[in-house]
Amino acid sequence: MKLHILAGLLISFVVAYDAAAQTTDEARQIQILQSSTDAEKEDACRRLKQNGTAKSVPALAQLLADERLYQSACDALETMPSPEAGEALRAALKTPSGNAKAGIIHTLGEKRYRAAAADLAQILNNTDPLIASSAARALYAGAPNIERVDRLVQAIAKQKGQSLAAIDDTVALVDAKLEENRRKAA
Repeated sequence: MKLHILAGLLISFVVAYDAAAQTTDEARQIQILQSSTDAEKEDACRRLKQNGTAKSVPALAQLLADERLYQSACDALETMPSPEAGEALRAALKTPSGNAKAGIIHTLGEKRYRAAAADLAQILNNTDPLIASSAARALYAGAPNIERVDRLVQAIAKQKGQSLAAIDDTVALVDAKLEENRRKAA
């Protein structure tokens, strides 16, 4: 009986020590994200990908607009199950452009963050083909229903006697994928 109690105490101590060590390490990695070189920040992102929590989301979110570090931040945020990670990515859709924005969109798709589906649908009509195609791929993550800004743009263009192949292709692509997603969900 005493042996069971001793073993239980030892296990409790090890678990508590490990949790305290992870908390300390996370705090150290957050500090690195706020004040170190790019290489050190990339390493901190890799470590936070493994054991980061919602506490590290604000520091990682600051890196999403950085063309050199956005991918490392996206990788860390993608693996975090907290809603704060998804919301940080969603909020970042408003700021960066180019590769950073495409990376954020891709991460939202990989994360299957459904709360961003409407935001992604609006991005389908972006003039940057990298951004628009990233949004379409993110929608491929499995959403059965989304708001369809692409169809609205297509309808308005047709009313004015205009057509844009990129919009028509996007509409067809999204229609097909949503139908597939609905069949899978049923």
